[in-house]
Amino acid sequence: MQVTATVGFDDPHEAMDIANSIVAQVDTLIPGKPPFGVRPLTLVLDDPRKWGPLVYWDEQAHHASSYQIFLRSVGSRWTKFLVQRCNKLYRYCRLDPYRPIYSWRALAFELGHELAHIKMGPARSNLVLEVMATAVSLETLSHLQKAWHDYPPTSWPGWPRYAACLSEYRQEIVRSGSRELPPSIRQGFWDQPLEEQEIMLGQTRDEVAGIPLWGGKSRNWQMAAAELLLRRALTRKERWRDLCGLAMRTQPLALNEPGYRDDLPLLEDALPWWLPEWLR
Repeated sequence: MQVTATVGFDDPHEAMDIANSIVAQVDTLIPGKPPFGVRPLTLVLDDPRKWGPLVYWDEQAHHASSYQIFLRSVGSRWTKFLVQRCNKLYRYCRLDPYRPIYSWRALAFELGHELAHIKMGPARSNLVLEVMATAVSLETLSHLQKAWHDYPPTSWPGWPRYAACLSEYRQEIVRSGSRELPPSIRQGFWDQPLEEQEIMLGQTRDEVAGIPLWGGKSRNWQMAAAELLLRRALTRKERWRDLCGLAMRTQPLALNEPGYRDDLPLLEDALPWWLPEWLR
């Protein structure tokens, strides 16, 4: 996969280089061709008040010549956190707080998520697939810390120091999400042993499955579930390849029905054998 066009960025060429460094990490993590084929990627940085982030998918996209990925610039959800971290980095790392570079942590998370959907099949989504895509985002952030430090995708000299702060950012977005978990498990969730955390997510799965995938409670449940997957089920590198084409296995099959749907479960025999019972 390769980003060949960017829209809405201050420096389109720099944005393309940074975006392709993220694409490279996802391609390495999930080997194999996307089920709808290898197409050029167009990256659009959209107004945070509009919809997104997402891979645009409708009936025409089924046979389109490229994938369109809409990302959000720093919106209300991230503004306070990013401004605080920006000021801290400026004091200790001497980064320029006026460069739009500070949004790239959030954009890397968003882009990793949408690239995961392309690898799995962007015509379908459900709770399991959203958890998988979030796990890809978190793992991508982990790999980017070293990749961006060793091979900066931009000539800006402060980038390696910026990359060193990705682990702190990753930890913050995982932990901060617990504030919107279902009330029955919200208090002290991350203080519990791993086994207890899995039980708690299993107990609230049906509750979360009944609400929109993009709601705050669902998104934060997905974040917690993705983190637990990374700590146990996805610790082996070869398991990531099972995600390629995973979303195509619904009834009706995604290849046979142009358009997007998020109301279909995966076929039972499509679920990876290592998927924990609490997520099935």
